[in-house]
Amino acid sequence: MRYRIRANDTLLGRDNRLAVVDQDGKIIARHNIDAVGNLPIFDANSTDYFWASAGQLFRKTQWGSEVIGQALADQTLFWTGENAGFGFYRAGKLNVTFLFHPAKRGINDTVKLPPVRGQLVDSTCMFSSKHIWVLFAFTEGGRIMHRCFMLDSTGRILAQAESVSDDGSWLGAIRGKCIIGDALFSVTEEGIAKVQAVGDRLETVTVFPDTEPFVHTGCHLFGLRSGLHVVDSREIFVMTIARG
Repeated sequence: MRYRIRANDTLLGRDNRLAVVDQDGKIIARHNIDAVGNLPIFDANSTDYFWASAGQLFRKTQWGSEVIGQALADQTLFWTGENAGFGFYRAGKLNVTFLFHPAKRGINDTVKLPPVRGQLVDSTCMFSSKHIWVLFAFTEGGRIMHRCFMLDSTGRILAQAESVSDDGSWLGAIRGKCIIGDALFSVTEEGIAKVQAVGDRLETVTVFPDTEPFVHTGCHLFGLRSGLHVVDSREIFVMTIARG
């Protein structure tokens, strides 16, 4: 089961089915959608929701459904923010990365990222007002490797980093992260780390060791106005970082 929130509605996806449930618990829409493996392919931002079906990307707005663009059926992954959308698909030696605007038709499939080497294990994407952060996990030489790219709104790579899985660094896992401003905050073995672009590299600029007892590699981070929220299966912590 996968879920997303769009305003007062909850989107629930499983296999090739998507249901949209309003705040009263009533199903207000159903869609047949693509799935990559057993992952249902859809997403949402604060105003609209999006899904893939038969290789086409759709947007649902208050005025109805419309096609954004064409991709590849059951092979396309995508994510949407408030100001940008990012996606990619792979088929044999074909690797296509694309951007789209959540409020407009058309996709830009001329984005050039280095192709993922080996077998793709996991991927995710996060957005700020200006940047797109893309993370991949893939197998190479018997190891699981992680790569992170920070892109501008045109898809140009501004900075990047690569690491071995579970090495204890901020890139030892591709989950447990959030974006605040122009920085990525990530769980590490030493506590929450702040990562920023240093030249064309993504590097840790600050570690907050006092957060170490409250975080672990299985938790999630959410940056909200009230503070940095740390969520695991049992508890939610709200942290505020004092300015020195």
